[in-house]
Order: sequence, then C-alpha cells, then structure tokens
Amino acid sequence: MPFYIIDEDRQYVVMKEGSTIPYGYYTGLSIALQCISKELNRSTNTQKTFSLGEYIKRYDELSTKILTAIQL
Repeated sequence: MPFYIIDEDRQYVVMKEGSTIPYGYYTGLSIALQCISKELNRSTNTQKTFSLGEYIKRYDELSTKILTAIQL
C-alpha cells in the first residue's frame, strides 16, 4: 500500500510512501482510513466512468480490504 499513518498526540497523519510531505491530518483513525480508501479508489480507476452505485461498491470493497488487512 503506498500510504501509511502516523499516530501523533492528537491526530493521525496520512503519509504517502516516498514523500516527506504529509498527505493529510485527521482527528480520527476512521477518517484517515477513509482518505486512503478514496485516494486508492481514485488512483486505481483514473480515466474510467462509473455510476454512483458502482463507485460506492468499489469504495466499499476497498475499505473492507483495508480494514481486514489491519484487522479492525
């Protein structure tokens, strides 16, 4: 996965591998994971057109994979 999360004192920082610049700052782990899911969905489906239902299905599948991988 090209992203990782740093757990700081009062926030979660999403980082992209190979970069020292934070991708985003989030107050909750679930919000940080949503950010990663959205970005991975966007980057893997560039130049493709989906209906809203298809987009949501792909987003849910990707979110489930992430949650399963980190055993939440």
